[in-house]
Amino acid sequence: MVAMFRVWLAVLVISSAAGAAVPSPGRGYVAPEDCEWTAAGSLGSSSVALTCTVRTINGVFDSTNFSLIQPQNTVSLKVKCENVLFESALANNSFHHLKELRSLHVEYCKLKEIPLKAFWGLNELTNLTVRTYNSDWGEIFLKVIPGSLSPLQKLARLDLSRNNMPALTPSLLCALPNLQHLNLSHNDFSEVVNLGFAATNRTPCPVHVQHLDLTTNRLKVLTDHGFSALRHLRTLTLRSNRFPEPRIRRCLA
Repeated sequence: MVAMFRVWLAVLVISSAAGAAVPSPGRGYVAPEDCEWTAAGSLGSSSVALTCTVRTINGVFDSTNFSLIQPQNTVSLKVKCENVLFESALANNSFHHLKELRSLHVEYCKLKEIPLKAFWGLNELTNLTVRTYNSDWGEIFLKVIPGSLSPLQKLARLDLSRNNMPALTPSLLCALPNLQHLNLSHNDFSEVVNLGFAATNRTPCPVHVQHLDLTTNRLKVLTDHGFSALRHLRTLTLRSNRFPEPRIRRCLA
């Protein structure tokens, strides 16, 4: 009996030591109300992915306080709105304390505008998705204020699909030297010039995008030099637009 006890004690000590060597993901992490967290990253990492489901963001009956989110270890944040009847509004400096955030998704929130300082402080962000689904709720469309993306120097992926957007400001992507993937599908672009990718005097900088998705818009004509500012472009997806020429439709099939 004594021998068995010694063996069990030795196993317990070894197990405890091994457990202490590997930190528990999210140890001490406290998620705000309406949010759930999961471990992110490799085994032993303390990184956390947070998912929050809210009625609206700063809607008529809501005051959304993102400062309640714990900044330490929060590397991914997904915000989903449930109420499609009321508009949402992103405030300036909404996420400025989340210094470690690398991925931000905002979906189903009825936003009219991304203000100038909406993403200030997110210096480590590499992946941004804003999908309002505005086209499902009438004529409202998303406007991205020039300069609002400037703090995101490390951004590699930008998804602005399903926002009912009719145009982009030509200088919008100027400050994003690492942007490679841009998704503008399921919007309301009807003219190539409205994308702001023609190398004219209105385009003060080259755009570094390599992969551009324009699936399901209202484009009818491919104009000369319409994408000439995209000097690094490798793939351009134009399916489900309104090109009348059979030759173009066959190429896009």
